[in-house]
Amino acid sequence: MNARAGFLNAEDTCRRRLCFRKVFEQPILRKGMASHTRLGDRLDAFDAWLVETTKRVGLRYLRYSVAIVFIWFGALKIFGVSPANAIVIGTATWFDPSWFLPTLGVWEVIIGVCFIYPRLVRLGILMIIPQMIGTFLPFIALPHLTVQGGNILTPTLEGQYIIKNFVIICAAMVIGSHVRDDQRKAERKTVISALRKKR
Repeated sequence: MNARAGFLNAEDTCRRRLCFRKVFEQPILRKGMASHTRLGDRLDAFDAWLVETTKRVGLRYLRYSVAIVFIWFGALKIFGVSPANAIVIGTATWFDPSWFLPTLGVWEVIIGVCFIYPRLVRLGILMIIPQMIGTFLPFIALPHLTVQGGNILTPTLEGQYIIKNFVIICAAMVIGSHVRDDQRKAERKTVISALRKKR
């Protein structure tokens, strides 16, 4: 009895598989599946193109974006119209604002210019270090302006303005990780040419 039931189950399974195969072999369904495959191929090709494009130009535009931020914000300090002037003055109380603000603005503009030219990126990154340390000092010197109710997890608008510098720090790290790319390419070409000569 069990053997007969097993045979019937196996036969029923085979019939179902044949039925499904016949259904999916219908011209309309095959055309739909082919269209779905073509759409998937197009999406994959677009994804590959997008990845390659961003890989080719992403680092350059990242440098330019950092440069724009520093040149723009630095220029505001030079002309005395930066909304961050009050925080800077309240933090660096041991400096005279009449010369410190323009000097800080010039410093930031120079950082921005360094990020425009790949050969100056190292200098720009070195100049960012003290500048970024200074930007986080208001959390210590002016907590009433940077956090709400003394809670660092609820920063004010000024606090958020400062915290966003983490993005700039990470961007500088990414840019800095590529400063030796040209040297590596030259070394790779030298090795390849040497291997070819040996052949």
